[in-house]
Amino acid sequence: MIIVFGLLFVLLLSLSVLIYHKNYRHLRRTLISKSFSSLLFLSMAIYAYIFIGSYHIFEIFIITALFFSLIGDVLICFIRKKIYFISAGISFFIAHIVYVIGFCYITRISLIELLIIGVLWLLFPLAVKISKVSIKKHYLLVYGYYAILVIMAVKSLSFIFYQPFGLANALLISIGGFLFLVSDIIIFFEKFDRKLRIKLFIPNLLTYYIGQALIALSLSMII
Repeated sequence: MIIVFGLLFVLLLSLSVLIYHKNYRHLRRTLISKSFSSLLFLSMAIYAYIFIGSYHIFEIFIITALFFSLIGDVLICFIRKKIYFISAGISFFIAHIVYVIGFCYITRISLIELLIIGVLWLLFPLAVKISKVSIKKHYLLVYGYYAILVIMAVKSLSFIFYQPFGLANALLISIGGFLFLVSDIIIFFEKFDRKLRIKLFIPNLLTYYIGQALIALSLSMII
């Protein structure tokens, strides 16, 4: 556990460096610090699986999702180039799907969860309209991505009620999944609203990396 928390501490330091370089638009240094930060949350999960975890298949799903998140983190550094942005979106989409498969492997989607997912998905167009953000030709991609994102977040929050691996694990997964949802909503406005782009990158990075770190840390709490 000491090593896991040590990796978490280094991750928080690396995140601070990332925010600094991102603020001053140092592209190369941002790429390096972002990649290193993402590698750290993946390392936390792998270490927990090898030395602390119970070798449950659920842990494999989490590690795989974190790996695709790492790939997306590297690609999204080149957000100004369309091909890299799309590739990053695909990587994160795969990560969400793997998360959903992993969560559903432990607990199936209930009727109440389906209703919540449906309501949240239907509210999204209203939120987009109110915010006056134009998604134009990206309409299908945005709504498809948001759908899988909502499913992931709702399933992660369901761990609070089921607690299949204990309370600590459930709390970390639930909070981590919720923060991941918040970070992706922030990056949506960061991408499609240029006025907010400069103001939103710090909360985006904080919610994303803390969320992923908590999910990775949850593998150390499996009982």
